[in-house]
Amino acid sequence: MIKADFFTVLCYVVPVGIFVAALIVVKKLGLNIMVGSPYMAITYFFPLLALVVGLLTAVATVTVYHKKAILKGETMAKELSITEKYTLLMLYGGGNRTDFMACQFTAGIVLGGLFELLQSKHISVGRGNKLVADRKSGTVNECWATLYDNICGHSAKSLRGWLDYYCFSATYKSIRPVVDDVLNTLAHKGYISITWRRGLFRKKRSVSINTAQSASIIDEFVTGVQDGQDSDEIIFCAEMLLLADVFKSYFPMGKRWAIKSTLNNYRRSGIWKMMEPYADAVRNFNYQNTVYTGASQ
Repeated sequence: MIKADFFTVLCYVVPVGIFVAALIVVKKLGLNIMVGSPYMAITYFFPLLALVVGLLTAVATVTVYHKKAILKGETMAKELSITEKYTLLMLYGGGNRTDFMACQFTAGIVLGGLFELLQSKHISVGRGNKLVADRKSGTVNECWATLYDNICGHSAKSLRGWLDYYCFSATYKSIRPVVDDVLNTLAHKGYISITWRRGLFRKKRSVSINTAQSASIIDEFVTGVQDGQDSDEIIFCAEMLLLADVFKSYFPMGKRWAIKSTLNNYRRSGIWKMMEPYADAVRNFNYQNTVYTGASQ
């Protein structure tokens, strides 16, 4: 987006500067600006020159800012973390029925965030498989802020322990700030818009996707699966979307046969096997809750 204030000042300053400079030069030369060539120059030539330069400045400014906007958009897409991409795909595929706090949704956020914190060396696996924070590792991505801060400030837990803490808790107190971090980061980058409306007991959040900006991320995932790409982020997103029952929004069962071999390859990958025990824990948790709820009715 062009910054109107800078653009306006630039287009005024350059022509006026030329005109003032011309007056100074004429005065220094001791010429009478009211007659002859100096008068013609001041009255017609320099204003015309200032106009041309002003127009050229405007065109150059628009071109530069347009290129910066394109580059910024491309860079921003590349800068999205696995957690952010998964969340965006989840929101787009799940639509209005997305339950932000359901464990099958939040598991992808928690596991994605912890995986990326491990990859970026902000945390490591210590004694007893407990996650340990490296406080000297530098700035943490905003979408992992709560995850990282809690690892720094709470008693040590394993990856499964943190999954239990966030996703299998009786309340949303622990997971809500984690979800907020990711949604707010996506909103700040322009991929989603968040609005709040008054509810019976508390405000309710509504999220809408910026389809134009998100299209490249969605296409990247769909095309990646169709082409059998085996990057960690595509495999992770596929596994977590399957867990959340949203994968079918991108690949309905009737078309799943076309990517059957790709999914089989994904299941043999390192990151899929790493996440599978935690995905199974979520499935078991949901199953037990379903059985319990059904038995109590």
